[in-house]
Amino acid sequence: MQVNNDNLEKLDILIVEDSPTDTEFYKRMLGQISGKTKFIYNVIETETGAEGLDLLDEQRVDCVLLDYNLPDFTGLEFLDELNKSGQKNISVVMLTGQGNESIAAQSFKKGAQDYIVKEHLTIQGLQRSVNNAVEKNRLENEIIEQHEKIKQQNQELQKFAYIASHDLKEPLRKIHTFSNMLKKRCDDKLDETENKYIDSMQKASERMGALIDGLLQLSRIEADDIDFKKLDLNSAVQSVLEDLEIAIQENEVEIKVAPLKKINANELQIRQLFQNLISNAIKFNSSQIDISGTKKGKMFQITISDNGIGFDPKNNDRIFLTFEKLNPKNLFEGTGIGLSICKQIMEKHKGKISAIGKPGEGAIFKMDFPLLP
Repeated sequence: MQVNNDNLEKLDILIVEDSPTDTEFYKRMLGQISGKTKFIYNVIETETGAEGLDLLDEQRVDCVLLDYNLPDFTGLEFLDELNKSGQKNISVVMLTGQGNESIAAQSFKKGAQDYIVKEHLTIQGLQRSVNNAVEKNRLENEIIEQHEKIKQQNQELQKFAYIASHDLKEPLRKIHTFSNMLKKRCDDKLDETENKYIDSMQKASERMGALIDGLLQLSRIEADDIDFKKLDLNSAVQSVLEDLEIAIQENEVEIKVAPLKKINANELQIRQLFQNLISNAIKFNSSQIDISGTKKGKMFQITISDNGIGFDPKNNDRIFLTFEKLNPKNLFEGTGIGLSICKQIMEKHKGKISAIGKPGEGAIFKMDFPLLP
């Protein structure tokens, strides 16, 4: 079948090989398969690793056929130099006279897409290896580009959330201040309904303020590069319990804390994590809260369980979504951001958080942190 070369994509193939015989052999093979698939091959030759690296500095190629035993480099040293130069998006096929599993493994680790023993090389094998290496490399580059694009979009979104939330606070503060002034000055002139309207206005502005504070906090957690240090979880929990002392006493909650380990963490974020979870348990009518920890492989798992109102198990994952509220708004106030913040904190600490609920019986939150080395 006649193939129209106008529809084929040209691939520049660099052969780095000190043996003229082997180079001609590869060129002959590539010439036989060129144009038989969607690619047509343009071959470039160098005899040493240094020449190959210099050429790659000057021009872009799609694939490198790299001999392992070069006069000046081994194939692994060539890959090291290639990585140092920042050119990590070039597909490389390593060619060697003798098979070696250790070298093959190191080649893949350093970025080679394939490893072929010369005496086993066939036309079909070379075609498959070159084409697959190019396609795999392109796919990896697309994934990297998409990841960077998503990362940039997230940063822009976090910046927008921070600015928008910050700009909203000032007019909201004025609404609350002026409504408070209005009520004080006109209290004796307002009837019961009018007073109720002002109370509703103030409560709404307070809820909005709490929501904005939550969004600001969430955007900071997502955007900040935080410092980690060895942290005693026992001290962190005790500090949070002292902050929540009045709420604990008013709601007559008994809290039991088992000994916990030290982890590598950011103290402020860990305190925020415990404060959100313990406050939640208190808010949802818990009379008993238990905090414990246990080693799970390479992780340290902290469990916070309560005997509050619980929630439907089908919402075990939904509960961590931003603005998600599983209980009636008129019964339990909240922004729906607290548990989302907990999830972000755990992700910052290379850990994970999960929840198990049962209506009328309480909730269990589990957090897995990497153990100290």
